[in-house]
Amino acid sequence: MEILQSFAIDDGREGIRDGLQRFREWLDGLDDPLADEDEPATFLSKLKLFHKKHQSARTRWIAPADFPSPAIIDGYMKPAVDSSAASFTWGNQI
Repeated sequence: MEILQSFAIDDGREGIRDGLQRFREWLDGLDDPLADEDEPATFLSKLKLFHKKHQSARTRWIAPADFPSPAIIDGYMKPAVDSSAASFTWGNQI
């Protein structure tokens, strides 16, 4: 979620795919994949904060060759949720 908040411009399928692609480019070594001054200031602020916060982790993260996978984007856009009306309980309730 933090990656999408920092890299995706909108919540639509294309925005999510583009945002994840920007994240992939950042992982691959591009320092500022979105240095476009036409972007909203709040978006650029989130992006720069993410870069600063995760700069050291960047070298340890590895994205698979098919990243961003269409299946992951579909899972985000259409999550499988439990529609049960039963009360939720943790562990073994006796």
